[in-house]
This record gives sequence, C-alpha cells and structure tokens, in this order.
Amino acid sequence: MQPTGALARRIAAAGAGAVMALTLLGAAAADAGPQVRGGPEHRDDNDDPKDPKNDDPKNDDPQDEKPKDDKPKSDKPKDEKPKDEKPKHDPWLYDPALIKDGKVASTKKTESGTIHMAYGTYLGIEYAWAWVEDPADPDHHLTLDVDLDGDRRWDDARYVRLGDRQYTPGYPTAKSKDRAFQACVLKDTAKPCKADFRTPWW
Repeated sequence: MQPTGALARRIAAAGAGAVMALTLLGAAAADAGPQVRGGPEHRDDNDDPKDPKNDDPKNDDPQDEKPKDDKPKSDKPKDEKPKDEKPKHDPWLYDPALIKDGKVASTKKTESGTIHMAYGTYLGIEYAWAWVEDPADPDHHLTLDVDLDGDRRWDDARYVRLGDRQYTPGYPTAKSKDRAFQACVLKDTAKPCKADFRTPWW
C-alpha cells in the first residue's frame, strides 16, 4: 500500500497532465464545427435523456445483486433484434479542402453571397459540398442539404456559420438519380430556406 502523500502526488500529477493535454490540443469554438440541420431527429445515439426509464432508480441496480430466477430456462430463444453486422459510420467528409481536384457544378448569386456547389474526389470517393464567395453576414449559415430518396426534400444536412468557415462538409455522391444536393444560405437555421437564397438541386 502506498503512503498517503505518494498517492496524493500521483493524483495531482495525473490532473496536471490532463490540464497540459487540453492546453496543447486546444479547444474548438462552440460554433466552429458543422452542425446538424433539423435538430434531435438526426441524432445518432439511441439513448433519449428524456426517457423516463433512464431516471428509474431500478436501472442503477448492479446485475449481480438481483435475485436469481429459479425457474427452469426454456429452450425457446428470446426474440432479440438482429445485430448490425456493418458498423455505422459518418459519411460526411468534415474538411473538403483536402480535395485537390474540385470542380464547380453550379453557382447562385444571392444577397448573402455567391453560393457554389462543388464536387471532387478524395481517397477514391467523390463528394459534393458547397461554399460561399463574399458572404454578406458572418452570422448567416450555409447548409448543404442531401436528398437520398429522390423526393427532392432533404434527408440529411450539415450547416456552418459563415463567420467560422465559408464551406460545408462534403457528402458522397452516387450514380443513382435519387441522390441530389442543394445549398442554401440561412438567416435562421430554424426556418425553411428561401428560394432566393438556394441553389437548384444538383
């Protein structure tokens, strides 16, 4: 057993190391990264903090403290959901500046700046993204909306504040006509995009 003084010194050293690591890595600004358009329905996690079962103290009981069931086990398998064999991954390319052969697919002049829809290949995958030339207001947001099922309504989207960066993340293109992209400058991310501030579907 370690003396109390040595243990305290170890804990203090670990705390100082954590502070030093945070200082070296730096902290990203709260609005610097892309945001998910549309709110909680696009969350990837399945744990709903508002779910009352998460507040149930019974859920805090350790499994090994529960009494064992003396009933004989049935040979009938339980109805369980099949596990996904393919792990979920985020298809978005956070920084399309990595793409060196980018081309402009379409351009739209708006009061909030000129929106360019672009595409290019990175690591063998073609991505589409949008960027704004000469943004008029740093508090406006640029969104890239992705249609995945051909109804020309967005199914996935990311937006950025133009004061932080002027381009969206990229999303993989597809040969299917169902997939299409649209970019828009939003004054308010909670409201729909106005026709004068968006590109045609590409």
